[in-house]
Amino acid sequence: MKWKIYYSDGSTIGSENVTPWSLEKRSDVQVIVQESDEHNWVTRSGSDYYVWDSRGGNPKWFRADIFGLYDYLLKPGFKCVLFGIEIESKTFREIFNKARSEFGVKEAYEKAERHP
Repeated sequence: MKWKIYYSDGSTIGSENVTPWSLEKRSDVQVIVQESDEHNWVTRSGSDYYVWDSRGGNPKWFRADIFGLYDYLLKPGFKCVLFGIEIESKTFREIFNKARSEFGVKEAYEKAERHP
């Protein structure tokens, strides 16, 4: 699965360069864009935590609140957790729009996905 992470300083890293297990763990994730069978690609943003999990059979990034994080950490297996941080709305919107533009046109959205 192809994915890319966008950080608050404008830097990015993607699945073509690292695995979830080898990427530098940072506490300033703003947006994660990843492939989706149903929607071509989806964004993950606005969360305190992002976890790499294979629920549903396909490993991918999921958003998590504090209770979701505890649930994830208490289950057996290797864990990968990234942390989000709140930044100024204007800066976030610029990062979000950059992320969307790099993945191409989108016509359908996941139920909980942020719209432009």
